[in-house]
Amino acid sequence: MSVIGLDIGSSAIRASVLRHGTPVDVAVEREGDGISSAVAISSRGRLLLGRVAEMQALTNRAGTVVNLRGTLGLSWGSARAEAARRTSAAQLRESPSGEISWEIAGQEWMSEELLAMLIRTLKESAANTGGARIESCVLNVPAEFTPEQRRSAVDACRIAGIDVLSCINDACATAAVWAGERPVSATIAVVDVGTAGIRCNIVDVDAGCIALRARAASAQGVRALEDAIAKQLLESLTQLSEAERQAPMIQQRVIESARRVAEDLSTEDESLVHVPFIGVAEDGRSVHLKRSFTSDEFEELYIDILHGGIGACRDALAMAEIEADSLDAVLICGRGANYPGTQDALTWLFHQPCEVLDAPIGAAARGAALIGDALVADSSRHVVLDAAPFEISVTTPELGASVVVPAFAPLPFASSVRLPTSRDGQSSMKMLVEYCVPGHSRSILGDLTLSGFGGGEAGRDGATVRVEMGDDFGIRVSAKVRDDDAGRRIVRDSTPPLGAEAVAAARKRLRAATNG
Repeated sequence: MSVIGLDIGSSAIRASVLRHGTPVDVAVEREGDGISSAVAISSRGRLLLGRVAEMQALTNRAGTVVNLRGTLGLSWGSARAEAARRTSAAQLRESPSGEISWEIAGQEWMSEELLAMLIRTLKESAANTGGARIESCVLNVPAEFTPEQRRSAVDACRIAGIDVLSCINDACATAAVWAGERPVSATIAVVDVGTAGIRCNIVDVDAGCIALRARAASAQGVRALEDAIAKQLLESLTQLSEAERQAPMIQQRVIESARRVAEDLSTEDESLVHVPFIGVAEDGRSVHLKRSFTSDEFEELYIDILHGGIGACRDALAMAEIEADSLDAVLICGRGANYPGTQDALTWLFHQPCEVLDAPIGAAARGAALIGDALVADSSRHVVLDAAPFEISVTTPELGASVVVPAFAPLPFASSVRLPTSRDGQSSMKMLVEYCVPGHSRSILGDLTLSGFGGGEAGRDGATVRVEMGDDFGIRVSAKVRDDDAGRRIVRDSTPPLGAEAVAAARKRLRAATNG
């Protein structure tokens, strides 16, 4: 049995598996490394996955769902769900659990089921790559994912027939590739030049323990750059009217050409676009798209996006309360790692040479595969990673004592504190349990009333309060007052994981859809 590293990206889902102790990317037939995050059902009822679905998205908008990562864990009526309804041609519905579901070709699908189709394809390819049956994985998700989103991603893996050993953030997984067997303590920056934005992560590495200290992201990434290139390509089609340029087939071919330009210019100084017979002019002549892009033109389009990324890096350094000069290393990963200007700009910002990882696009999946091996191996090397990007505090209003679970604490987490006896003879004490997601307001989860506090001398009698947080993101606060125990479990998110029957039913639907 092999453990794979699974990375849920916005544009693609990637996996890595160990071969002779070295992580290798999982290639999917007709896809390359990983599989595009798109699922569609054609007008003839045919299921399309990955790149094939993505290529026909503009001509079959109502039957296609892209960027499945962005639709995980969305509750019906939430602001993000409303935004998805406005931007997606596929029909959204409210599922029985109160989340969103998709109506495609008359059938209703959960986002987890659609994602599971792609994960299962990767699972089958991983078995061929590694030569062993795949039953479990270490799952990468962005650190800003809410527990609902993380749980949905885990459910998608379960539907695909894969157990999740650990759900971690992508920056720590990438750092694991760099850390390897290095017996060092270091603070590094992991800069991901990704599809949706440029994210800077400040990560602490200490003898196999990896924890995320701070994170910030820009609003624009590789997709915005490709859109800018596509706009210039469309404007060069002067023989066609504005209405003709908006035709779905022409738009699709231009978008594909823009992606090739971005890929070419990551290694070359010039990229030539030649798309024959892209349209027909008013005089009946065939129109061909032919245009060259230089690296200088590319950088001119990229400069504003890169400036936004530099701002995110500065924000992350400020949140981590660290100077750029104090970093031990700067790693670059993501689709734009090798774009002209990326390395120069980050070298200037961090005052040191930056390292582009081998296979920068699949670095997080490779790191997850290494972590999975460490989790299942009989080894003294243990990797502890962040899985809880929020802070929890338990406070006692009367006494002011508290137990704090730091933001980004590794899971499972447990901490205890001894609270003194009340000085004024109170018979009970209420504890407030709060959480704080970075960038959001603090909210009260619930409270716990402790009885049995007498009026004895302060410090002689009291309560031992323990805060525990499990891998399922449930919080348990328990207290021992003299010989009496009081406890309360508070589940932070309202969406429970799918039950065994629901997973089995989803797997049956998945088999029927993919075998049809």
